[in-house]
Amino acid sequence: MKTVLLVTLFLIQVISLKAQYCSNHTYTFEDSTCMESFSFDTLSNPNNIWQIGVPQKNTFDSAYSASHAILTDTVNPYPTNDTSTFIITHRTSDGFPSPHTVFIDGYYQVNSDSLNDYGIIEFSPDNGVTWIDLINDTLYSSYYEWWSVYGKPVLTGNSNGWQHFHVELSKLGPVFNIQFQDTVKYRFTFISDNKYDSLDGLIFDDLYFQDYTEGIGELSGSSFSSNAYPNPAKNEIQIQFEKTNNSSFNLTVYDISGRQIWNQEVTTESPVKVNTSRFKSGVYHYHLVSQTENKWSTGKFIIAKE
Repeated sequence: MKTVLLVTLFLIQVISLKAQYCSNHTYTFEDSTCMESFSFDTLSNPNNIWQIGVPQKNTFDSAYSASHAILTDTVNPYPTNDTSTFIITHRTSDGFPSPHTVFIDGYYQVNSDSLNDYGIIEFSPDNGVTWIDLINDTLYSSYYEWWSVYGKPVLTGNSNGWQHFHVELSKLGPVFNIQFQDTVKYRFTFISDNKYDSLDGLIFDDLYFQDYTEGIGELSGSSFSSNAYPNPAKNEIQIQFEKTNNSSFNLTVYDISGRQIWNQEVTTESPVKVNTSRFKSGVYHYHLVSQTENKWSTGKFIIAKE
């Protein structure tokens, strides 16, 4: 009886952890975690060429991390006259209120006939009714932002190795009234023309879909301005902020998954320096909260060590 109880408690804990982990989707393609939200579009193309596995091509010979990635066939060059798609469906944890953090982040390589064979990344705010081409759209482009350090991904031609991309989507929330538990979708497509090129196509790895509130709504008081520089940085970041009368602050830094990785008390001396030599490359968020006044500030910075 004791053994059954322990096993039951363990299973409940595992299920709880998995549900919590999957509230923001990470796809490293090494296991089945969160893959219930992933699908290949075989209705539009029964011969969909996207595959998850170990890359074994001329150019695509390894994943970005570990061993697996998703690519246009793990072994063969992409075929002619093909349009293949995979879709990630996500139910929002809080809707897209403001302040809010909503983004897509990941890595890609492309090896294709430039301009003639290419990839597309699309976002649907309303469960597939509306699709926004995040690379080429002009109608909604003012409501989302590709981080300038990476720029828009160029999903055609030759990327010459792995490239990082990051796009912020939170401003689309008010436009489409995205609410709690609404369903949004992300669609990744590769399209080829009628000329055979014997090239590798498109590959993605470490795709991350973030959707969480910043928690500012739970804080009383008012915000103040701050900014982090240099941005991007390597081994040190400095956060400049407004000085207030005899106030001390608590500075907390979170990584892309929302995990706290830095916390310290800050005096009124500005800027405050943070040693980032042990931080991995990626996007980080910081919260700066006054311990003596009802004031707070948030911001983002990038660590780029490649």
